[in-house]
Amino acid sequence: MNLIVMKAGYPPIVIKNEKREDYYQALAQADNGDFYPLLSLFYDEMKRSLELMLEVIRGKDSM
Repeated sequence: MNLIVMKAGYPPIVIKNEKREDYYQALAQADNGDFYPLLSLFYDEMKRSLELMLEVIRGKDSM
């Protein structure tokens, strides 16, 4: 999945340990045909990664 995401120009999606159970549940739901929880989790984690990147960039601008 991350290879596809990175080829599209996005940062890798990192699922933190605190979200591991949510990830497993979302995977199980996807196995049963309900992809929304997994896609939602991916979206939230990608958004978090992009926000972190922006914080770093903004921090470097103020130096």
